[in-house]
Amino acid sequence: MKTIIFDLDGTLCDTLADITVSLNRVLAAKGYQAYSFAEVSGMVGRGAPHMIAAAAKGATSEELSELSLAYFEDYARHLSDTTRPYAGISETLTELRARGFTLAVVTNKPHAHAVRLAQELFPPHGQIFARVQGQSQKFATKPNPESLLFVLASLGVSPDEAIYVGDSDVDLAFAQNAGLPFVGCAWGYRGRERLLEAGAEVVIDKPEELLKL
Repeated sequence: MKTIIFDLDGTLCDTLADITVSLNRVLAAKGYQAYSFAEVSGMVGRGAPHMIAAAAKGATSEELSELSLAYFEDYARHLSDTTRPYAGISETLTELRARGFTLAVVTNKPHAHAVRLAQELFPPHGQIFARVQGQSQKFATKPNPESLLFVLASLGVSPDEAIYVGDSDVDLAFAQNAGLPFVGCAWGYRGRERLLEAGAEVVIDKPEELLKL
């Protein structure tokens, strides 16, 4: 195994506060209810359109499109207001690179947002990652494995040469659908119990545990 591919939200970075504030700001402008951090944590993982559909109950397809566009624009202005890597992540990534591993990110976060976060939060300018792939119209969202298989192919890596690291049942299914072993992150938005219930065989409590694996 020579390549480690990561989810972003809830795995590398705690993005929940910035996502929640932007979502609530956009919902309020259209008269929808606001949600707590805990409620939004249960909505994230399948992409922004899925989150917005879950939050704006009863909205028409046209209204959902307007909300999605407004959220994309608002979040783009605030995506790193409070978002930071989880404790131990940056040091672990640096050590993994030093040991010769290729690192990449594949996420359901919109591609432009994912690239910006990688560039802003992981010096030098996100170059610690060989590839950052967010959601785009080219690919179906997780757990469809299209984007993950695309990144593997672009890196010249076969599924048996890589692992996927994530924090949710969606990430587990994503890895399984692509034929990759999965490592679950207990510090993320679903927690250890949910990951184990979903069938994760390996769950770690701290990023540094990746170095032991």
